[in-house]
Amino acid sequence: MQRPLIKRLIEVIEKRIGELKLRAETRRESEHLAEITVYATVLAVNYMTRGKFIQP
Repeated sequence: MQRPLIKRLIEVIEKRIGELKLRAETRRESEHLAEITVYATVLAVNYMTRGKFIQP
């Protein structure tokens, strides 16, 4: 995928986290980072195979 698209995806995830006022424990930072990475990767693969981030 192109870098600008990945950057935008991360920005959208970040914005939604802020809207939901989600917080994470700092002592579990690496665990949360891994989970976000997996989520973004799945969305990117969906986009590459289906042309959409999420399939309805």
